[in-house]
Amino acid sequence: PTNTDEEDPITTAIKKPTQTSTTQPLQAIEFHHQLEKLVAIRNEKTKLTELALAIPRGGGDDDATNPHTTNGDNSPTIKSSSWSETKLKKNPSPHLPEWCENKIARIYPSGYRIDSSNYDPSMAWMLGCQIVALNVQVKLPKKARPVWINYGKFLANGGAGYILKPSAHILRRAIEDASAMSTSQSSSGSSQRLVGHTNLRCPTLKIDLIAARGWTGGWGKYESTPDIYASITVAGGNLNHETKKTKTIDNTSSPSWNETFEFALPIPDLAVCLIEFWDADLTSGDDFLGCFALPIGHVRQNEILTVPILGADLGKWDGGGSPTCDISFLISAPSDTPADINSPPAPSQVQEKQLNRMQNDKNE
Repeated sequence: PTNTDEEDPITTAIKKPTQTSTTQPLQAIEFHHQLEKLVAIRNEKTKLTELALAIPRGGGDDDATNPHTTNGDNSPTIKSSSWSETKLKKNPSPHLPEWCENKIARIYPSGYRIDSSNYDPSMAWMLGCQIVALNVQVKLPKKARPVWINYGKFLANGGAGYILKPSAHILRRAIEDASAMSTSQSSSGSSQRLVGHTNLRCPTLKIDLIAARGWTGGWGKYESTPDIYASITVAGGNLNHETKKTKTIDNTSSPSWNETFEFALPIPDLAVCLIEFWDADLTSGDDFLGCFALPIGHVRQNEILTVPILGADLGKWDGGGSPTCDISFLISAPSDTPADINSPPAPSQVQEKQLNRMQNDKNE
């Protein structure tokens, strides 16, 4: 990308790492030197069902127990294995995070995806796989969601394309929690996630979707104004993604929702939030009005963020206007006692600020 004096409005929503942070991004040259140490990567055919046997249990020097071997000329070699998404889904081995501590796992789309569709990368990320390949040539909006989610994930670490993953211990524990967690929708729209483990406590992501504005086109040519709703997907922080929708605001290009959504997240640092905007149309099908995705563990919290809405190609929206969205995020630590899922949530600080701002505008 070319250098400009203007800061990318998407990245302003991402927290910048400090010099004292333990998650300080690697400089490009430093990362290059790290890669030079991996002189060779030797592919091995390891079955997912054999991962428990493949994990080194002791400090042996033989090839079966030592992941760092030589390739015959005393140069270091890192083992790797490649699996299709189908094999991973059939056998999501709980031993995979530990196996990936010193080996490389590569996941790729199944061969039957001749239409360039994609799979949900959440499971592969959760299981510790380092390389999760997707079809990036997909054009249709509804098939491009995994690509949008992947884009949001790698906004972290300054967009360098390299992100440190959680340790195997954290991943294993989160996988156990996620496996025990059954999410269902109650009549009030709250998530029930205390099924299977009565002592299960996961961090909670609260999203306040306030409003959007700025469209001048993009909906059907026979409509003077759109009927806009938003779709909220959280992926990456759980074994599967979860999607919720707002109400539809009719006959306006500046919808105001003021809705709050909650998601259970075993690993917030892996989570990505994808917001899509659609014009509801029962006759010709819903019209896509843009999207954006942000890495939850790295986003600024508990403040109203005005985020630009992008087009399907993740570039500037070209359907008319320059739409933006007002939104806020808050990750809450697990509580000691389960909350009453049927009780209405208390107003958040962001909601109170929004109400005060609306009241001040009215007074003026």
